[in-house]
Amino acid sequence: MGDNFPKVTQIPSIAKYLHDIGITDPLQQRIEVIHSYIQKILPSHIVDIFIVEYIKEDGMHVYLDIDFYTDEGVISAHNFLTTIDIRTAPLKGQIVAIKIAAIDYNFERATNKSRLHVVFYVDFSEKVYGEFKATNRNCDYLMQIIKKYFLPNMKK
Repeated sequence: MGDNFPKVTQIPSIAKYLHDIGITDPLQQRIEVIHSYIQKILPSHIVDIFIVEYIKEDGMHVYLDIDFYTDEGVISAHNFLTTIDIRTAPLKGQIVAIKIAAIDYNFERATNKSRLHVVFYVDFSEKVYGEFKATNRNCDYLMQIIKKYFLPNMKK
């Protein structure tokens, strides 16, 4: 990584996010590995990140994907704990619909019972879409991501 790109986990707003949702040091190390690969492929200034996650019935946390947001769009790493599967997409004017489903979430402040499931579509056939899941405090962060990157990029 070049000197122009700090470790993503050391960017203050991202470090706060990771702390707030309880991301451990080993997970943060994996995030840095993924970030280093992204910088080799598509050097970008990362502004925000979001981790897609959910809690299984037995209480175990499952981490699926991580999204790195730039001024130009999003770079996603699917199944980031076990594979290298990196995808990138512009967001500007690409979103045609967003579906939001909430459980025990009032869209103001998440609780330990809060769950959020968001699906966005980039075509009206609903065949091309992306999906987010969040629990607990991550619900608040997901809504910030939706408001900052997805709602403003709805097709007119």
